[in-house]
Order: sequence, then structure tokens, then C-alpha cells
Amino acid sequence: MADLQARTGLSPMEVHAVRGLDPHEPTATLTLAGGSIASPPTSRPSSTASNEAGSSTGARTPVTAASGRLVTLTARGLTVRSQINAYLHTPPAAINHLTPAEQRTLRDLLRKMTPPSTS
Repeated sequence: MADLQARTGLSPMEVHAVRGLDPHEPTATLTLAGGSIASPPTSRPSSTASNEAGSSTGARTPVTAASGRLVTLTARGLTVRSQINAYLHTPPAAINHLTPAEQRTLRDLLRKMTPPSTS
């Protein structure tokens, strides 16, 4: 994950946020944080609002104080999200050093550890 952070310049929370944003619908920053860890915009400005030209998200004027700032993906944000998804869906090179039997064992263990998808 550190190399992904170095490549994109985003923190783990920002990576999660970029993956969850809809490029066609603005999202309140409080919604991104689940309403539990984001401060209201009056007490701390959003880091994604700074340097809009080079950022992955674009800030919009808040609709209400309760909703906070609205953010949406920029063109650069879409590119970064593609890089993040490609990184997360590419297995580590060390997988190639495992025998086919070891790879099957690893696959089976990971399936046991991963909750079933609801979609």
C-alpha cells in the first residue's frame, strides 16, 4: 500500500474515498466519513478542497452546514481511481513463486477469510 500511496500521493483514507466517489453525483464529505470522523467544514477545511486544479476531487459550496462540503471526482480523480483499482486487482509478484498447489491453498484460505459478497 505504501507504493500506491507514493504513486498517487493519497492517504489510505483518501484512497478509500476516491474509490467510493461517483463522478456524476456530488457526495457530502460527512457521508464519505460515515458521519463519525469528519469535522464540520466550519471547524476544519477539507484537505481535498485545497489546490483544486491538481487534486483528485473538486470541492463545491456546502448546501447546508449539516451536509458539509460536496466533493466529486475530477478528470484526474478518475485517472487516479483507475490506477488504484489496477493496483488492488493485481496480485503481488510473489504469487508467481508459489506452486499451483500452494496457490490453490492460498485461494481457499482467502475465500474462507473473506465474507460473501452481498451484491
